[in-house]
Amino acid sequence: MSQAQYKHLLSTLRSIKRLKDAAPFTAPVDWKALNLPDYPLIIKRPMDLKTMEAKLQAKEYTLVDQVIADFDTMVDNCVRYNGEKSIYSAMARKIRQSLDKHLERLPPPDPSSPGLAAFGSSVASSARSSTSSLPSAVGGGASTPGAASAVAAANAAARNQHEMDAALAVVRELFKRQYQEFAAPFLVPVDRRMYPQYYETIRQPMDFGTIRERLEAGGHYASAAQVEADCNLVFKNCFKFNPPGNPVRSMGMKLEALFKGLWANRSTMIPPLP
Repeated sequence: MSQAQYKHLLSTLRSIKRLKDAAPFTAPVDWKALNLPDYPLIIKRPMDLKTMEAKLQAKEYTLVDQVIADFDTMVDNCVRYNGEKSIYSAMARKIRQSLDKHLERLPPPDPSSPGLAAFGSSVASSARSSTSSLPSAVGGGASTPGAASAVAAANAAARNQHEMDAALAVVRELFKRQYQEFAAPFLVPVDRRMYPQYYETIRQPMDFGTIRERLEAGGHYASAAQVEADCNLVFKNCFKFNPPGNPVRSMGMKLEALFKGLWANRSTMIPPLP
C-alpha cells in the first residue's frame, strides 16, 4: 500500500462515516446496551468503521485488500445477524457501494514500494532486512551454510503464508452477496437446537465461517491442503445428510462447483510473491 493509497483510504473511511446509511456502523456494536445477548454468539469477528480507521492509522493494514476484507466482514456480519431483508442490511450494502465508488479513484500502487514499504512494515521488506543482515563467507560473497538454510527457511515460510493468504481469499469470496442464495446454509454452523438429528449423523461438522475464523486467527492450519480438506468436509457432510433431490444438497453442489473453480485459480486472487 503506497502513501497515496493510505491517504485515499483514510479519507474514504471518513467520508463514508458521514453518510446517513453509515450510522449503525460508525462504532463497535454495544450488544449489552442494545440488549442483544446473542450477538457475540453469532458474530465471532466484529468489525466497524471506527475500528478500521484506527487500524489504518496504526499501519496495521499492509494491503488495500485487507481494508476491503474488513469492510466486507462488517457488511457480512450485519447481513448474518439481521437477515437479508433487514433495513440495516440494506444500509450496509449502500455503504459498500459507496466504498466501490471511492475505490475507482484509488491511486495506483507505488512501484518502488511494494506492500507498505513506505511505512517500512511490509512482510517482504522485513524478510529482506533480516536476510540481508545474515553473515557471508569471508571474501567470497557466498552465504555460509547456516545463512543459506536460514534464507531457505524464510522463503519456505513466505511461500506457505502466501498459500494461506490465497486460501483465505477463496473462503472470503464465498461470503459475497452474489452467492448468498446458495451459500448461506454453509457459512455458519448447523443450529444444534433446531437440527439435533444432524449431529447424530454428522460426527465432524464443519462450515466456512469456522474455516474463515481459523484462517484469520492463524495458527490452526499448517498447510493449504489442510484448509482444502476442511472445505471438502463441508460438502461431504452436506451430501451425507441431505439425500438426492433435497434443496440443500442442490445448493451444496452449486457451492462446491464454485469453490473448486476458485480453488484451482486461488493464486490469481492475491498479489504474487515479490
